[in-house]
Amino acid sequence: MKKRIACLLTALLVLTCATPVLAAPSNEATQPKVEASAVTADGTKVDVKVEQTVAEEVKTEATTEATKAAAAVSADTKATVVAVVEINLPEGTTMPEGGLKITIKAEGVKAGDNIVLLHQKADKTWETIKPDSVKDGEIVATFTSLSPVAIVELETPATTETAPKAGASLVLPLAALVCAAGATVCGRKVKFN
Repeated sequence: MKKRIACLLTALLVLTCATPVLAAPSNEATQPKVEASAVTADGTKVDVKVEQTVAEEVKTEATTEATKAAAAVSADTKATVVAVVEINLPEGTTMPEGGLKITIKAEGVKAGDNIVLLHQKADKTWETIKPDSVKDGEIVATFTSLSPVAIVELETPATTETAPKAGASLVLPLAALVCAAGATVCGRKVKFN
């Protein structure tokens, strides 16, 4: 009876150790809340509206464009879409001559991050806008038109931290199996002595 309980507990230990390794990654991606404010070239404040929810089609296109932007930097560069939002002027307002300097506030953005903004133009093509500045939680860039904007972080291999992939490491369950086998062998030797 003791032997069966020991085998059952060993099997349970092995399965428990393997569970986090074999867990599937979450498909739920949450984006931070994004806010924006704008000024004209002469410093006049202009109201802008930020729509947090955009069509899935636009998000998919932004992800594809982010991958292209990363590939333009280098083959090893990884692109992470931080957020995709719709930025517009209030109805009845026109884009001022010279465009707008927009300050985008987004959680998770840090000073020193390699951030690019992808902007969908009126003809549905995407342009890459290099920000004027990137600070903690804040990106400043100049826009000549408004519509969907994707905040993209580009990471090169030197700055990318790598984590083990799911299912890539079975060291812990194998170690538990070896320990269980050792305990069984030692237990048998104690009985015979």
